[in-house]
Amino acid sequence: MEGIKVKKRITSNFKWYNGVPLNDTNSDLLVNFLNFEEITETFDKNNNTIKTTKKKFTWVTDLKITKDNVYKIVTGGRARWRIENEVFNTLKNMGYNLEHNFGHGFKNLCNNFILLMFLAFLMDQLQEIACPIFQKALLKKERKMYLWKKVRSLFSEFLVKSWNDLFQAIITPQIFTLSTA
Repeated sequence: MEGIKVKKRITSNFKWYNGVPLNDTNSDLLVNFLNFEEITETFDKNNNTIKTTKKKFTWVTDLKITKDNVYKIVTGGRARWRIENEVFNTLKNMGYNLEHNFGHGFKNLCNNFILLMFLAFLMDQLQEIACPIFQKALLKKERKMYLWKKVRSLFSEFLVKSWNDLFQAIITPQIFTLSTA
């Protein structure tokens, strides 16, 4: 079977305004506004059809927008959005259990919950980059979600004296024995 032959054309439209009021309430606070639209036309030679998709993005910035820097600002803004989206997706769906109700609570409770979660996420990122034993345990469990499930189960069943012992028990369970709690 012959593969589908596709040809794409991408058109980028930029509009920006420098020194506009943020809103009616704060008319003295001036910002720079950028509107970006990306139109992708995909031509399918097999069906002789064109599919058009549009993506729209807007940003408010304190950077002065010019013809020379507008593309860099768009590229940076889209990369930042992707990074934020991936981090929050990880915190919601990959075992950290970030929930909407973290925004509810008395006084500083919600701030404490989210800061503790960010701290845990930071520590996990550092371990993933720099801790060989963590990397081996993650490789053994294949996914972070499975690793966290195993860590929780070991904590609930055994007295864990060190992270090294914990990760070794995950990597080679028949060699290491943990004290019962």
